[in-house]
Formats: sequence, structure tokens, C-alpha cells
Amino acid sequence: MLHRDSSSSLGTTAQTRRLLLFDIDGTLIHSGGAGVHALILAFKERFGIDDDLQKIEIAGMTDSGIVLSVLSKYKIPATNENVSGF
Repeated sequence: MLHRDSSSSLGTTAQTRRLLLFDIDGTLIHSGGAGVHALILAFKERFGIDDDLQKIEIAGMTDSGIVLSVLSKYKIPATNENVSGF
């Protein structure tokens, strides 16, 4: 986000850059496993996979990385159609 401050004493426009980061891995917020639960439900609804994801490494992975790991485990093709819903 770029914020323009027009009150510069030199009559020029000063710019302040701000960066906003979100970190939801338990450092700032504890979701109680909501993300994993949502993935478990989505895999069950979409592919009939009933897996608690305990044997899938998910820490630090993106949703698409997790999806690719699960699809690989169950020998499901990683097509755009299969991955795009996540």
C-alpha cells in the first residue's frame, strides 16, 4: 500500500511505503486446526478420500503443495481440474 503525504515542507509529495504481512501458522493466531479440517473435508467430498492427513507433511506448505502430495499418495492425476478447487 502506498500512502502519499501531501504535507511535505518542500512542496513535493513524500511517499511512505507500508508492508502488511499475515502469518497464520500459530505465531499470531491459533486456528484450532481449521485449515487442516477444511482440507480433510474437501478431499472427502471431492475425491472420496478419507485421510486425516497425519502422514502428510503440511507444515510450511502451501495448499497447492499439500494437494499435490495427497493426490500423489492416492495416485490421482494432478490435473488443473483436480488442483484448481483448492
